[in-house]
Amino acid sequence: MIDQTGLNGHYDFNVQWSAPEGTTSSAGLGTEGRGLLISMLKDKFGLQLSGAYGPVQYWVVDQIEPPTEN
Repeated sequence: MIDQTGLNGHYDFNVQWSAPEGTTSSAGLGTEGRGLLISMLKDKFGLQLSGAYGPVQYWVVDQIEPPTEN
């Protein structure tokens, strides 16, 4: 996700979500469920999610070793 809100600071939201009736949790949200979740985020928090491409920062981990004793 790329934050393009322009808001500074950290925000903590508690969102409770249930899958639409007739779906199982192992089936994932499905197309209908994703649409409902996106609508809920827009209605409750004013957040609009949209698909887009853009630069992102990421880390590549080549190797991991356990710590040594000091």
